[in-house]
Amino acid sequence: MPILQKGEIVLQFVKDYETQLREGEISKKGLARLIYKDYPDLFKDVEDARECVRRYTGAKGDGSSPNSPYTLKSTIEHGQKAHKLPDSLAQDKRDFILPTGKKYLVLSDIHLPFHDEEALQSALDYGIKQGCTELYLNGDVMDNYWTTRFTTDPRLIKTFTIETEINQTKQFLNYVNTLFDKVYYKFGNHENRWRLHLWKNADKLSHLNTFDLENVLELATNDITYISDSRIARLGKLTIMHGHEIYGTYSPVNPAKGMFNKMLCSTMLGHFHQTSTHHQGTGKGDKIGVFSTGCLCTLTPDYSPLAYIKWNHGAATVDSFEDGTFQVDNFRIINGKCL
Repeated sequence: MPILQKGEIVLQFVKDYETQLREGEISKKGLARLIYKDYPDLFKDVEDARECVRRYTGAKGDGSSPNSPYTLKSTIEHGQKAHKLPDSLAQDKRDFILPTGKKYLVLSDIHLPFHDEEALQSALDYGIKQGCTELYLNGDVMDNYWTTRFTTDPRLIKTFTIETEINQTKQFLNYVNTLFDKVYYKFGNHENRWRLHLWKNADKLSHLNTFDLENVLELATNDITYISDSRIARLGKLTIMHGHEIYGTYSPVNPAKGMFNKMLCSTMLGHFHQTSTHHQGTGKGDKIGVFSTGCLCTLTPDYSPLAYIKWNHGAATVDSFEDGTFQVDNFRIINGKCL
């Protein structure tokens, strides 16, 4: 292979990584590894690519650099990086703070398009009747059936597609936006299926904001506040989470008691499709209440036709006060009636 062609390739890499080379964020050997990975047929090995990098950046010191515009002596002296901590890649996932002094309707586990129309409408009507002005969608509003890692029934494609799910979710969001002063949409584990599907099947597109589910659903356009599946919300002294955020949070008898053992603070969650409540005091005299809300989807899904034995329809209202205290109505829905 002509040396000139190898030189052109090396110079292009040097140009692309010039800033990182000057700042010491990548070494010449590190750059050589990248070059050799992309062009294994042009170079004998990484060391061969490294020699070319040194030659074309004037680092060999033998005058063999062929008119290269680069003399890349790092602006950070050798060894200086060893005297500082590396930059952290951790992402800040601070709690989302909800405004107090308002009344919220909290809905969870609607699982569009497998929702129960009567139960969902009853919950909305009840919330409005009770004076709720804010709607908090606490995860799994959208089922994301076609992006699950579990086996799906291919015959259902005749009935609905992923586009159907998206359109139904947008229709639902547009509807509730007309009923409440403010709508919050916290993603649950089913919304997270979308992102995991992209990572697995379209990883080269997953970095494009266009494909983020919150943008596909046009939340910002419709002034709906998005809360990621990895964040929890605080409404005064009440923590609100979907329920999947803590691994292993499960109780076959009482999900609220199971979450109390994990959180040790007043908490509301969905995820388990069961209405349950657990109250407990502390040695300091504080009172803790944990509430798991029912679901608003079908109680007889194909994968578990007897789910109704444990699941129930339900939702909750929360009166929040300026001092951080709150009052919860964790109601069940039976035959369209909120109890």
